[in-house]
Amino acid sequence: MTTPSRLSRGSGILLHLSSLPSEEGIGTLGSEAHAWIDRLAQAGQRLWQMLPIGPTGYGNSPYQSYSSHAGNPLLIDLAELERSAWLKREEYGELREGAKNGRVDFQWLVPAKERALRRAFAGFEERASEEDRKEFRGFELAQVEWLEEYALFMALHRSYGDRPWHEWDEPHRRREHEA
Repeated sequence: MTTPSRLSRGSGILLHLSSLPSEEGIGTLGSEAHAWIDRLAQAGQRLWQMLPIGPTGYGNSPYQSYSSHAGNPLLIDLAELERSAWLKREEYGELREGAKNGRVDFQWLVPAKERALRRAFAGFEERASEEDRKEFRGFELAQVEWLEEYALFMALHRSYGDRPWHEWDEPHRRREHEA
């Protein structure tokens, strides 16, 4: 006897998004992820289990995230930002060059991707349509409960040389507004 609440059987795979192939060195939320989903469906797979996709902390582990809400900026697809005209291909060419050896060097990848994302944001500020700006502002407003605190935490974290929060100056540790 089966009950209506019983889940039907299915199969799938566990694969972190960063393990997909990419010109950028690690997989992204771009076309490779969409193609992967299509391949899973063609193979009759019903499930794709991913590890957490939050911003990684120590050791670039998906289980050492700085936020339960934010996404990992390393997973942003730069080709998508290029299609939006906020980034030029030559502005992230170093990532394609660095990815050629088939291994991920996070010590090199993280700052290179951050440089490209900063260029993309500058491109957004210069060339975004009014609709894009409205959508961005809408995101900020919809995520206000966590976004500002997360941005402050990450700015302080970076200013303290990525040291743990308990090693920060006391006013920052205690989240004193005046600090």
